[in-house]
Amino acid sequence: MRELTLKQNLVFFRQLHTFIRSGTAPITYLQDMQQQVSAPPLKAVVNGMIKAARRGKSLSTGLQSCPNALQKAHLAMFELAEKSGKLEALTYMLAEYFEWKLRMRRKIISSLVYPFILLILAIIIPPVYLIFTKGLMAYVGTVLQALCYIMGPFLILYFVQRAGLDSVKKVFDTLQLHIPVISAMVWRFNLATYFRMFALGIEAGAEVNAVAEYALASLNNTRIKALFEEQRQPNTYVFDPQYQLYPVIKRYPAVYSMVSAGFGTGNITEMMNKTAQYLEEEAQMYLANLIVVLPIFVFLIVAIYIGLIVVRFWSNMYNLIPLE
Repeated sequence: MRELTLKQNLVFFRQLHTFIRSGTAPITYLQDMQQQVSAPPLKAVVNGMIKAARRGKSLSTGLQSCPNALQKAHLAMFELAEKSGKLEALTYMLAEYFEWKLRMRRKIISSLVYPFILLILAIIIPPVYLIFTKGLMAYVGTVLQALCYIMGPFLILYFVQRAGLDSVKKVFDTLQLHIPVISAMVWRFNLATYFRMFALGIEAGAEVNAVAEYALASLNNTRIKALFEEQRQPNTYVFDPQYQLYPVIKRYPAVYSMVSAGFGTGNITEMMNKTAQYLEEEAQMYLANLIVVLPIFVFLIVAIYIGLIVVRFWSNMYNLIPLE
């Protein structure tokens, strides 16, 4: 079974939180959830939980019947929260976490729509003259060639990364951290994810060492994850915010101060969430800057492409002039 999508995770934990908060018996609200969800993966997860509830076992046991549906960190936190009686709080925080991730993804995609439309129009409109000079097939060939040159590398990189090749992903992740604006945005989104997962683990009642492992596993960028892992001491590893976090987040003094204050006062969950929110706001600021810069970059590509089209057109016209 494949892992649940962001939207499916959001629906699952939001509905689960609502039913748990209502005080309904697990078997009752799980049957209600079974009727409400439509996606087959979600139905499979809920069915597993219903079977476990009917046998008198825990909900986390039912989730383990679909081990690939949820991330291991989320599954472990769910089990801990169920044992400690904090399941209502954890499901709420997980729902908020997935809603944030879904919102960020939609914002990034929506910011790319306008430049993408400009790029497509710039590719298909300038060579229209070929329809009248060389025919439709010449026009289609030119458009397809331009699409291959401009968009081909990005598509190849996307599908290779989706294929799960670790070496390619490492190169791609390292490249992200060397591109202005994108680097700042990637750093902040990954750190925000780390701190949100840390807060979730603390809320679930896990030990700090285990929480650090869950938060580390949630990082998407392999290079940033490697920087965290470099601070670990094998066999004698004990999480120390000063030792573990400072070498990674020393470029963000305000973030380190907020995290240290949380550990100093014992109010770790609230401070981690506030730190994540601070990083998210900064990431959104960089995303807004990217939305401004990206069309300019597209215009440069379009200008070069149109320039080549013009040169090609006039060279063809010159060839038509009879030489004396």
